[in-house]
Amino acid sequence: MNTTDTDPDDMLRTLVHEAFHHYEQKDWNIPSSGWRTLTYPVDWKLRYFRRMSLLSLFKAYSFSTSLERAEAIKAATYWDHLVKETDSNDYQQNVGLDLVEGSASYTDIVTSALVRKGCLAAEPDLRTEILGRANEFFGILKVDQYGLDATWAAEPYDIGALSGLILRETAVVDWENRLKIDGTSPFTLLAQIYGQSVHEEDNLAMKDLMISKAKAYNLELVNVLGPIANGMTSANFLRVALPTKMQQGAIKIKGLIRVATIPEGIVMIQTSFQALSTTSDMDFTEQSIVRADKTPW
Repeated sequence: MNTTDTDPDDMLRTLVHEAFHHYEQKDWNIPSSGWRTLTYPVDWKLRYFRRMSLLSLFKAYSFSTSLERAEAIKAATYWDHLVKETDSNDYQQNVGLDLVEGSASYTDIVTSALVRKGCLAAEPDLRTEILGRANEFFGILKVDQYGLDATWAAEPYDIGALSGLILRETAVVDWENRLKIDGTSPFTLLAQIYGQSVHEEDNLAMKDLMISKAKAYNLELVNVLGPIANGMTSANFLRVALPTKMQQGAIKIKGLIRVATIPEGIVMIQTSFQALSTTSDMDFTEQSIVRADKTPW
């Protein structure tokens, strides 16, 4: 690693985030969360609803009065309810990922703020620090820099982290243990506490942006994923099973997408993967397709 090109704070947050997964969450009651992937073709409605939840949660954390915060939380849960009504599978996957990735993101964000402000920092000072560095912490604010398609996969990180920060800010009793023991996501817990609004007006500009982005994204992938989907369902498709112990090599993924027409499995496009063992090495080029299948044993 070339440390001269690496932000020490990014390194700290990554270390804390992954350590939280490995050590803290190993005993959690975590629901099935699926994969951190988009499903092709992308449904603009689902991404629009989640984006509106994100915007509302960020407003809730930014507001200083309890009334404004409550109204913003209710708006966020309203949009989340529309996700559930539209696609229950997408919603259920969100619940698991909001818990797993969102709570880890919450932890690395708070840790970073404490390093800057000190372990004895007052809560208002931590909140000011986090909001002042919001562009670093939340993918929702990186739309212009990275493109909406890059931040879709960051939804659970941001939604879970913001929900956790709001729970901390409002001093909900024992909320951390409720995540661990009950397997409830921070966002779901907020919804249980605050409920949802009856109706929210569409953000037409955001809606149009999501429609155009989803359309462009799907058009970009159709020529790549169409033949892949056909090939993977063909009787002539060659499958090579790799044991877990061989997953010790380096993997570089440029695209991680689930194809709706393939019932099980993930397609990784433009992938470089080296699998190592004590007896042989196998190298896959960037033309490889990797699929995660359920095994018969």
